[in-house]
Amino acid sequence: MATLQGTGIEEDYATESNTELVNIISPISFSIDQALGWVCPGKSDSSGAIIVTAKGGVPNTSGTYLYKLALAGQAQAGPYLDSNYTGRFEPATTGANYRLVKNHNYEVWVGDECKASKIQGVQVLDFATAQVASSDKPEYCYGDDVMLSVINLPSKATTFRWTYPDGEISTVQNPFISNVDANDAGVYHVVISSDICENPILADVNVVLAPYIISCYSAVTDTSVNPYAYGLLGNWHQSTSYVYYGARASSDPAGQTDIRHDGTFADFTDFLSFWSDQDAGKTDTTKWVWNATSTMFNKYGFELENKDPLGRYNAGIYGYDDALAVAVVQNSRFREAAFDGFEDYYFKSGNCDEACPASRSFDFSLFKNKLDSTQSHSGRYSMRVVSGDSVGIMANVTDTDLEGSTPSFVYGYNTCIGKNGLQSVRTNANILVPVFEPMGNKQVLISAWVKEAQNCQCTSYTNSQIHIAFKSSDNDNATIVIAKPAGAIIDGWQRIEQVVTLPPHTVSFSVALEALGSGAAYFDDIRIHPYNANMKSFVYDPQNLRLMAELDENNYATFYEYDDDGTLIRVKRETERGIKTITETRSALIKQ
Repeated sequence: MATLQGTGIEEDYATESNTELVNIISPISFSIDQALGWVCPGKSDSSGAIIVTAKGGVPNTSGTYLYKLALAGQAQAGPYLDSNYTGRFEPATTGANYRLVKNHNYEVWVGDECKASKIQGVQVLDFATAQVASSDKPEYCYGDDVMLSVINLPSKATTFRWTYPDGEISTVQNPFISNVDANDAGVYHVVISSDICENPILADVNVVLAPYIISCYSAVTDTSVNPYAYGLLGNWHQSTSYVYYGARASSDPAGQTDIRHDGTFADFTDFLSFWSDQDAGKTDTTKWVWNATSTMFNKYGFELENKDPLGRYNAGIYGYDDALAVAVVQNSRFREAAFDGFEDYYFKSGNCDEACPASRSFDFSLFKNKLDSTQSHSGRYSMRVVSGDSVGIMANVTDTDLEGSTPSFVYGYNTCIGKNGLQSVRTNANILVPVFEPMGNKQVLISAWVKEAQNCQCTSYTNSQIHIAFKSSDNDNATIVIAKPAGAIIDGWQRIEQVVTLPPHTVSFSVALEALGSGAAYFDDIRIHPYNANMKSFVYDPQNLRLMAELDENNYATFYEYDDDGTLIRVKRETERGIKTITETRSALIKQ
């Protein structure tokens, strides 16, 4: 039996008569992860240290190697700054007559008992500024995995404390974050404590997500859809309401009144008439007249739009994941009106589909990070616009009074049944709840409240405005209208109100909230609707869904205040002369 062994290699060879031991020597080299030069944070530039570790070759009888330190390019023949058998060069602490300076390059020569040698270059890092922590990629795609790492320090007494952008803490050296999304992007801060430095070593790693678009797949408008699975069919709602018009049996005002029997119809016709058991029935249109028909519902079955026989539309706008009415509008279609009080952007309904949240007809989600909870006209939040910045949205404009569609059924020859049958059910975008899309050739009323971050000893704000622009297909240049605050400043807030006429063939419409001065401006309770419409809006507490404010036709608020038990104790009314307390109620139970 023959055995070959050496550094990292060991093999057995079988022979017929003997056993022989053969050593195979690996070449001398350096442990790359244990070769480091540094200057600790808070120390002088010339207080550097270098530690290297050799492996392989033939060490001396004590298991060590000879190390020699030199300036860069001088390790082969010298001169040498220092030499030892430990590989540790710390002149600032040992009192040697040389110094290791940060950001300078040095070389270490190492030799073994067989005169084999190796040279390793080392740069003295400044731990106060060097990149001691890093990520495995410069930027990541949505859903990638992130590996963070810290360089290996020549110490076993080292601890790590990572702080993630969301506040999560990790104590491993190289954290791993899987399936990253927008919440994982940001700066990861690590504090490294080691016995090689008195002060902790600090480092930051910025995890960047490449530009991406979250596309919410719509199974409704795909090639084919099951209308019952997605609630397009099979949900029964009231479609139209009818009123019976006919003469009363007692129509002579001079006759004697018989309260018990008077008031009945002189004749009556059923709404549906059936001629046979197989007949589907016919509706009467001479006596029965419809007075309202529903044209749109949301996913929870709440009515969004209806119209009367005169063609006048009424609409309801829902928020808080389509669960609560935030505005009701008379004489306006659903797509023509919009309201945003900035209250429900952080509202959580328990919906697991966070990638595709409830659609908003008027959406400032891109500016969610600008919402401010320190100032508000009503509710808890407002939109904060810093000096010189603007926050805006854009909407399409249509001249066509579009109606919602229903699924279309495609029939064709089916080989399985040998005759025509249903092939697919198709839909288009018109079946979905529309977003805000005003109509051209109409006047539009825009209203909002603004507060400037300044001690304004004035009668009106001058450093905030709403920039309104609309563009026609007949003209490449956009028409600009500037809406300024006007009226009394009420509790720090001033109303902006502007009427804009959208000409025929208008294709786009934009609204931008702007701060012009040196301070920020806060905007709240923005509403847009046709000039001839009438809107009331509502603001709820996003935590407990109590009604906090109701804004009337002129966008003036009625405020509702509650005690800790949730009992209404005070109602205040916003007027041009200030905020007035209307009612105040206190109640208590006497302890027995």
